[in-house]
Amino acid sequence: MPDGDRVHPGLTRPYQKVYKQLCEGQFNEESLAEGVVETLKRQLQQGGDVPAQMIAQIAERLNEISR
Repeated sequence: MPDGDRVHPGLTRPYQKVYKQLCEGQFNEESLAEGVVETLKRQLQQGGDVPAQMIAQIAERLNEISR
């Protein structure tokens, strides 16, 4: 079902393109997944070391909890 010019207010701007493609229904799951991965990859690259440090902290806490 086409979504027209509407956008999902809960999504940040970089993910709006993939959301619109999803709403159009003309893209397969692989294409949509690739779009999300590319967007996420760009955001992580722009974030520098901060995302990697945060992931490491989360992993450490999860390990502590599981013990």
